[in-house]
Amino acid sequence: MKFFEKIFSIKNVDYKKIITFLGMSLVIPNKVKMLEHQLFELYLIMNAKNNNPMKDFSQIKGITFKDPNLTPNNIESLFPSLKFLNYEKSELIRSNYCFICGTRFKKSRNELVKNAIFYNKPIYIFETGFLYGADTFANTKCDKKYRTGVSHVIDSVVPYYDARFASNLEQMINDKNYVVTEEQKQRARRCIDKIVETHLTKYNHQPIFEPKIGRDGVKKVLVVDQSYGDLSIAKGWGNEDTFKNMLECAIKENPDADIIV
Repeated sequence: MKFFEKIFSIKNVDYKKIITFLGMSLVIPNKVKMLEHQLFELYLIMNAKNNNPMKDFSQIKGITFKDPNLTPNNIESLFPSLKFLNYEKSELIRSNYCFICGTRFKKSRNELVKNAIFYNKPIYIFETGFLYGADTFANTKCDKKYRTGVSHVIDSVVPYYDARFASNLEQMINDKNYVVTEEQKQRARRCIDKIVETHLTKYNHQPIFEPKIGRDGVKKVLVVDQSYGDLSIAKGWGNEDTFKNMLECAIKENPDADIIV
């Protein structure tokens, strides 16, 4: 298959169409898609600047309009008192809120956010939680219940990984008037102990073992990368050089250590 791709292939990568013929590649920018993406980012910035941060999402009631990328168990189970509308522009006018799933550009999501801002409807952003589930959403070979998220992060400003604005979580942590009660502290301690005891992570399909990597008795330095193209890189003020610089610094600062990526 890879051999034939070198002879002739057409791929859409980000905002470019790459046509390969006999080993030569022609890159054609998709200016329409690029403009749509820029507009989508502008809508998100407008929402972040104009939004009144929500501190207690348990108070959400009424009629809501949701991104079609959100599956029923993502919202309905969390907000049983909400009435959900069909994905139609005319329905958006009747709603009290609008939910979107992440902030990766999609044409349908672009329309949803644009109309929500036009009709002055609050936009709440759903992201998968820090303890996601039994497997990754990308593993289509396992049962759906194991790759469906069981925890979620909701924000009325930006996702937690967007460094351009302070998310609800950041604002709460930095609020000098916010008081953590003794009950909350005890619950946090119980949760921490449970996570450590049961080896919980965001995705829980990896085997638990102590790998033997590198040389015996030599200091180990772990350098952690992120998935290529993940939004947390671009919106966290990172780029393709960020990991390269991090790796070079790790090698320079630890010349006698094993560097593990």
